[in-house]
Amino acid sequence: MAQKSDFFEDDFKLTSGGKAATQDKSILKEFLNSSGLRGRLSNPNYVKDIYSGKPEAVVKVIGYTRGYKVKAVLDYISRIDSEKKKDVECETELSTTLKGEKQVFEVYDRWKKDFDPYSNKGLTRKKRDAAHIMLSAGSENTEKNAEKVLAAAREVMKTEFYDKGYEFVGALHRDSGNLHIHFVIKCKNRFQGQPKLRINQPEIFNLRTQFAKKLTELGLDHVSTLRKDRPDIVTLVNQGVDRLEKNETQYQRAMKRVSPSRDSFVYRKNASTTITRLRDQVKKDKDLSQKKRRELLTALRSIERKITKNRPGIENEIAASFRKNKDAFGKFNQAVAGAAKVPRKDKKKIDDLIKSEFNKIEKSMVIAKLSIKESNATNQAKKDSLFVLAQYENDMKKALTRGVVVYREPGEEKAVQGGKKGVSFGINLGINESFKPLNETVKTALSLYKENPETAVGRLGKRRELERLTLEIKKEIKAAREELKLNAFSPGFKNEALTSLRDFEKTVFDKLQGKETVKKQTNQTYTKKRDPRYAVLYQQKKAFEELKKQKPTTEQDKIELNARIVKLGGMIKKEVGKINREIQGEQARKKQREPQNKLEKMKTLYSELKKQQPQGEKRQEVLKNRLGELERSIKNEIKEQRKGPQVKTTDSKGKAKEDPRYKFLNEQRELYNSLKKQTPKTEQEKKLLKERMTGIEKVMKKEIWTINRERKEQQNPIKSVQEGQKQKRLKIQEENKKSFRRDA
Repeated sequence: MAQKSDFFEDDFKLTSGGKAATQDKSILKEFLNSSGLRGRLSNPNYVKDIYSGKPEAVVKVIGYTRGYKVKAVLDYISRIDSEKKKDVECETELSTTLKGEKQVFEVYDRWKKDFDPYSNKGLTRKKRDAAHIMLSAGSENTEKNAEKVLAAAREVMKTEFYDKGYEFVGALHRDSGNLHIHFVIKCKNRFQGQPKLRINQPEIFNLRTQFAKKLTELGLDHVSTLRKDRPDIVTLVNQGVDRLEKNETQYQRAMKRVSPSRDSFVYRKNASTTITRLRDQVKKDKDLSQKKRRELLTALRSIERKITKNRPGIENEIAASFRKNKDAFGKFNQAVAGAAKVPRKDKKKIDDLIKSEFNKIEKSMVIAKLSIKESNATNQAKKDSLFVLAQYENDMKKALTRGVVVYREPGEEKAVQGGKKGVSFGINLGINESFKPLNETVKTALSLYKENPETAVGRLGKRRELERLTLEIKKEIKAAREELKLNAFSPGFKNEALTSLRDFEKTVFDKLQGKETVKKQTNQTYTKKRDPRYAVLYQQKKAFEELKKQKPTTEQDKIELNARIVKLGGMIKKEVGKINREIQGEQARKKQREPQNKLEKMKTLYSELKKQQPQGEKRQEVLKNRLGELERSIKNEIKEQRKGPQVKTTDSKGKAKEDPRYKFLNEQRELYNSLKKQTPKTEQEKKLLKERMTGIEKVMKKEIWTINRERKEQQNPIKSVQEGQKQKRLKIQEENKKSFRRDA
């Protein structure tokens, strides 16, 4: 079997005796002075790695073997020696795969020719024909991670061993908890005159460093540090919690700005990964006492709650992340444009920098995609955001292959400041002319909504027209969204346009459904500064006034300022609506509680009176009467609550109120009665009077039918809608039958 070695990931012990020991000492001395075991702590990257808490890349020399024992090691790594476990696919230095006993034996047969004979005398130590080492990573045991770890190990082994003349066979093992790769390296060099393989402590550390570097490049963050330099778990967690708290305060401060530009999704991902990593380290540490472990876990839990509680809202996070993406993409496009002017000798460096920047942006976009999909944003907001991210990715790929991406700019209309009064889309973005029909339809719908027809027929006509217009608006908004996506605008501009279209859609339908807040209430909200609900609104108003005072010089600055003012105005409106809804909700809840409280009081009084046992017949009779009265009032209260809120039919003085719906009907009745009293003389007058009376009768019937329908809808809106749909279906069926008869 293989000899066990004392070389582990960061043990640096000098062996004594012979030429080899002095050689080891000289190598180690050189390593200590140059690359820096002594100077390692002066390296800022190394110090950062110590406190990062990232998983360590492990390189372990398991031992050296000789002769026929090399075959035993090869059998072990390929799993040929085990009947229970399946055979593992091995890989040579030339990336050729080996599987099964026959192929592995062929390699051993080829290597055997270069092994040292046993007859050599005078050797103080055992021969070394092959070395057995293991490379391990602390990542999750998945298929994707296994491929990455194997690729990193393969590249390191090729540069550190094969390029220097040493052949090897490797095999990935996944059956244990973590991913690790075994390598058997032939000690004899294939180049003549070169020495046999010797793996010293500095070389192990160098292997670990290279392995960690390659893993990080492939997306699995690993470090290579010495055990004695690493801090204990308590200080590590405390430092981690302090750093998270500091980052959270900075993030919250940044998000409170008027138009924050911060990659929220990357920040959230990094924070959650840090917390989970620290938690895992605390759980794995066996030296910690139970009390200390509980303290550290509670500290991590509290910071996690703080981060999740103080989230500014998914819409704000998406907006801030997209602003950051816009800036990053703009810089990337400029870098691509500048790379064309760079001389040939420096072009490779510039291309590498651009590719690394591309990978960085792409990684942040992948995180953003996953976060948006898992968020509680509206479906339309998710679709729009994912579309914009996909366009960013496509445009970056185009820029890498074809050069700078040129976009179409909005029209001259963008210079318009403030825009028209009322609700309209595209004025502040400079694309209102393209969406003129949509704005006109919205204008007609809102003007129709404000009308108050006196007759029931007029009200019915208004409602039907509004239904038609709302369907038309929905279709036009859908068409506008598709048009914006197909246009050759920049992704940043498209994102602004799509968000403003969503806001426009919400405001229009809120107005048409009567959800708009009253303007009088907005003035009251600004005065109530002491109430904590108005704190955010007061800050927004302050920022709004400061923006209005600004005087931009260039046209671009004017456009950007105008967009910011409009957006902040929308946010203020939303905040006002939110506060008003809260106040209305509180008032409604109070009203709801009043009858319940009254009923509860009556019930408690009834139970208390029932417990009493008065002496004397008179007192007993009084109590009996009182209980009877209470019982009747409780029953009446329960009946009233079951009926629900009733509309008052009397005014403050007690006089009967007139229902406004019957106003037109009563007028028609009076007219009909007055006509009935008339006595025409001629036959022509009689005929005219009769025609007039029949016309009034028809109008009255129609009005009564519409009033009854309105009342039904108020009582049971769902049933009325279903009846309306049924009538529509019957009408369509009748029309189809008629058309079929005509065709026949």
